[in-house]
Amino acid sequence: MLLTIHLQPAPASRWTSTTNSLRTPNMKTSHKTIFVSLSLTTLLIGAAAMEYKSVPNWLKLPEGRAQLGNQHGDVAVSSKGEVYVSIMDPKAGLQVFSADGKYLRNVPDAPSDFHGFVIHKEADGEFIYGAGLVSGNILKLTLDGKVLLNIPSTAIPDEFKNKGKDGKSVVRLTAMDVAPNGDLYVTDGYASDYVHRFDKTGKYIKSFGGKKEPYSFKTLHKIAIDTRFTPARVIGCDRANGRVVHMSLDGEFLGVVAKDLKAGSLCWTRKARSPLNSARTITPTRWARIKPNRRSGARVLSPRRTV
Repeated sequence: MLLTIHLQPAPASRWTSTTNSLRTPNMKTSHKTIFVSLSLTTLLIGAAAMEYKSVPNWLKLPEGRAQLGNQHGDVAVSSKGEVYVSIMDPKAGLQVFSADGKYLRNVPDAPSDFHGFVIHKEADGEFIYGAGLVSGNILKLTLDGKVLLNIPSTAIPDEFKNKGKDGKSVVRLTAMDVAPNGDLYVTDGYASDYVHRFDKTGKYIKSFGGKKEPYSFKTLHKIAIDTRFTPARVIGCDRANGRVVHMSLDGEFLGVVAKDLKAGSLCWTRKARSPLNSARTITPTRWARIKPNRRSGARVLSPRRTV
């Protein structure tokens, strides 16, 4: 199957904001490009057009596995181009594949409940930061699985947690990212819809968001740090509300970037395609969601640049 997607700007009228800062940001020349996992909807990306095509059977399954497994996890790519895939299955864990889809290894002793994780490059190397959906723990690991930081769910104040039927506090962490200063941002996307902020040592700083105004989140499923802005921002998929939102790193609600979507996740490419010379801001475009191929294990979209 060949799927080609032409990404073109949408009218500026699709933008809504509580401020003008979404329309005229201080953009950096070096930027990341966002793709939001959607179902034939609007999302955020750079201005240049790009084509995508499906690459069937890209992934070669590990020996002895007929399927990749529970694909309720996440995907991240290291600077070497290796693809890390969290499989929410104790027998699968966090798997690593080469750029051509060949299974390489499992990350030793990695959690099997990373619903959301990122690979973050720092001065002393690359590290895995992940949020446990079941455990509620927030972890920093080396790429070979050594635990460097483990923040338990008890570090989050109970006032920002949901209560279960038994009266006990519940957290269901779905995604996280790392700010330029090392602060950690984690979203409780399957429970309270609060974003919890910690410093790089794991010390709790604050929580913001939630289901009340001005946020009114309903499943703040995925978040990412948007470093194209100065200062950087938190961008999030408010799934049940069908919108993408911007917040400041201090938690101020800045506005709605796109709405009337079926937004599920945020995915970042780490290499800039071209400076946003002609774009006043992040340009809404159209995207098609590729669902996993249950038999072969996965399908990917391979980008082909068009200028």
